[in-house]
Parts: sequence; structure tokens; C-alpha cells
Amino acid sequence: MSIRYALTIEGMHCGACVRRVQHALTEAGATEVTVALGQAEATVDDVPEGELRRAVEDLGFPVSGVAAIAGDA
Repeated sequence: MSIRYALTIEGMHCGACVRRVQHALTEAGATEVTVALGQAEATVDDVPEGELRRAVEDLGFPVSGVAAIAGDA
């Protein structure tokens, strides 16, 4: 079973922010990335939590929470 993470991301204000976060998470190795501006959240799989946090925070967006959620096998 794969692990998915839901990241709460602060400071995203527009579509360009969403695209930057999505690109950074993909570059970090995520195979599935969903970034929701209105919810200030990204859902990501296949990358260790620390790498996800670093990829987003290196862009200047604070990650205020990370929760592991079960994924499909």
C-alpha cells in the first residue's frame, strides 16, 4: 500500500503559486500531485514527508501541517 500525504501550505494566493508548488512536488519525485488553492492543501504520493516539506518550503511557502493518509495498493 502506498502512502499519500496531505500538506497544509500557507501563502498560496494565485494559480501561479499552485503551478510552482505542483512543479516542485513533481520534481521531488511525486507521481500524483493535487494542489487546491482554496483549501491551501496539496495531496501527494510516493515521496518521503521530509522531501515534500523541503520542496515546498524552498519555494518560500510554509508547510503548517502534514498528515499521512492511506492510499490504494
